[in-house]
This record gives sequence, C-alpha cells and structure tokens, in this order.
Amino acid sequence: MPFKSKAQMKAAFGGYLGKEMKDKAQGWADETPNPKGLPEHKSKQSKGKKALDGLKKFKSKKEEE
Repeated sequence: MPFKSKAQMKAAFGGYLGKEMKDKAQGWADETPNPKGLPEHKSKQSKGKKALDGLKKFKSKKEEE
C-alpha cells in the first residue's frame, strides 16, 4: 500500500499509527513511486463520490461473475 500523503508517511514512521504500522512503513515507502511528489495532506472525497465509486466497483464485480 503506497503512501497517499506526506502526513500519512510521517505518522507511520513516527509510530503514531501503532507499532505494527511503524514496522511496515519502510515497505510502503519503497512502494511509493515518488515520495517527494506527495501532497502534504490527502484531499477528502465527498460522501456522494465515495458511494458512487463503491457502486461502480460493485457493478463491475457482478458483471465479472
């Protein structure tokens, strides 16, 4: 799981997300394509957008079956 923001990266390496996450932080940093290009904070999606994205995923899974 690559990092989505610099704040998330700082929290993981700092141990604020728990010891388990601190142990995984280096692996996630390796998976992140360009850590310097990350935003300071991830932008929040509206509830409607999240629901629509979830519906699209659900429909595509149903079509595959």
